Order: sequence, then C-alpha cells, then structure tokens
Amino acid sequence: MGSVTCPKCGRILINNERICPECHTLLPEPAVKPAAPVQTETSPATVAKPAEKTSKPGSKAVTVLMIIAYSLGTVILILLIGLLVTRRAGSYRVIKVEDYDGSIEVERKEKSVDVFKGLQLAAGDMVSTGSNSWLAMLIDSDKHIGASADTTFYVRAKGNEKKGAVNIKLKEGSALFTIDQKLNKDSTFKVTTPNATLSVRGTTFTVSYNPETDTTRTAVTEGTVVAAYGDGETEELNAGDCGFITGDEFTSVDRPAFIITRTYSREDYDPASPVTI
Repeated sequence: MGSVTCPKCGRILINNERICPECHTLLPEPAVKPAAPVQTETSPATVAKPAEKTSKPGSKAVTVLMIIAYSLGTVILILLIGLLVTRRAGSYRVIKVEDYDGSIEVERKEKSVDVFKGLQLAAGDMVSTGSNSWLAMLIDSDKHIGASADTTFYVRAKGNEKKGAVNIKLKEGSALFTIDQKLNKDSTFKVTTPNATLSVRGTTFTVSYNPETDTTRTAVTEGTVVAAYGDGETEELNAGDCGFITGDEFTSVDRPAFIITRTYSREDYDPASPVTI
C-alpha cells in the first residue's frame, strides 16, 4: 500500500487511488520498474568445460604407419625415376662428327644443320660431302665412317650400343667402314645402296655406289661381309675379296683389278685421300 499526491490540488491519495476526490483529476498509472535479474550461484561442477581431445588407442601407431608409408613411397618414386633415366641413357646412341674438311652438309627434316666437330647427328639425317671434301664420323664408341668427296648417305639407328641396329643408306659416293668390336647376336650393322645390302659383324670394308650405272662396289680388308642383292641372292666376301653388283648381277673381282688409294688401317688412314674401287 502506498500514497501519492495529486499534482493539481495537492491532496494526498491513499490505497493506490487514481482519481482525486477533491478535484477529480485522473492520475497516470505508476511506472513499473523492471524486475532485477535473479542471480543464482552456479556450482563449479555445472560449468561447461571445453571438450578435451582424447586420442583413441592405436592412433599413434596409425600415424607412424602413415609416415613409414609416405617414406617408402618417396623412396620407390626416386628408384623409378633413376630406372627411367638409366634406361633412357642406355638407349641413347652416339652419332657424331669426329672430323671433316671442305664442304659438308647435314639436312634434318628438310632443314640445314650447321656442321662442326662434335656435332651430334640424329637418326634420319642426310649427310653430304662436297668435292675435295671428306668426313669422319663415329657411331657409339667403336663404329667409324670415313666418307669421301661427293658422297651422300642417310644415318638410321635404333636401340642401343649393345642391342640395336645401324643402317647406313648410301645414296651415292664412297665410304670406308670400320667396326672395332665384333657385334653380338642382338646387334646389326648394314650398308644399303639402291641395289644391295651389305651386312657385317665386325670388319673393315669400303662401299661405293654409282647411280648412273646402278653399281655397288665393295672391298673387304678385315672380317666378313655378306652382300644381298637381286631376288634374295647373297655372296659372302672375306678379307681380300672384292666385287661389284650392277643391277641384280654380282661379279667377283681380284684385288689387283681395284685401285685402292686409301690406307685401310685406321691409324694410318687419311680421310682426305679418295677411295676408288
């Protein structure tokens, strides 16, 4: 129970009267204060705590296994890369210019390539020597080619030094071929002209081809050369044998009938001197 004073006449009103009996003034409703929030004590046991991370049994073992697996994967990847590099290096063949004099042209995919000592040739390159010129080439580490003047040939090679094939396509001119080490059963070395194929294992021999007469001539200094021609006919030429194939006919010729102006020993061989056989 409370009392208020009439703002108009000053009469004191009791029992929460809102109309003054003296002046009949209507008093406004008293303002209600908002209730103060009730504070309660919270037990420490009821305070929410952040969830603690718990590790399951064996999680550390799983982590260790993952680290080991990652490490093994890295090692395997490195080994595979090394194997690929090794295989690629093993399949790489050296076909390069050792020495030359005069005018030498190399054509690769219908584009001219600048020639210099040590130039690495690619399979399929066409090589030409001009007049009064010569070229010395090396294939792998033991196969030598000495091309005389006015000679044109293509280089074909696949595989590697221990297992592969080399095919020299002689278009015209003359060349000396020397194979220092005998080829194994998985390797071949051939010299092909438009009318003959000469196969060797390890030897020294010369080959020339004259496109005007369609004649292939060969002379063997060391080893054995098998000449294939015509419709599958073959002739075996050993050291000291000479012969020529005109069209599809083979003729054996004694050594004295040939004019050999080049020394066939690699140590004494002068690539500038011509080969006439």
